[in-house]
Amino acid sequence: MPFAGRGARAEGALRLFGHGGGPFEGEHDGFGEGVFAPVPSTPVPIMLGGVSDIALRRAAAYADVWQSLPSAPAEFADRMRRLADALEPPA
Repeated sequence: MPFAGRGARAEGALRLFGHGGGPFEGEHDGFGEGVFAPVPSTPVPIMLGGVSDIALRRAAAYADVWQSLPSAPAEFADRMRRLADALEPPA
């Protein structure tokens, strides 16, 4: 699998994870019939990492926990602000 495009593949997998059953057609994967079973009795927490704008938007959309990279306090504060902005619905 090429390194480029890994984010789009990850996003497709995240969409599929919450899909439940077929059909499903993603940008990279799809199926006509199927079901994911057994369904966990409690939601499975999703942790995503990354610091790019798209990674932060993906974390805001799909993750329960976001993992940052080591950074200086000001840089971390900027990332947290960008993540909070990504959590806000568009006006």
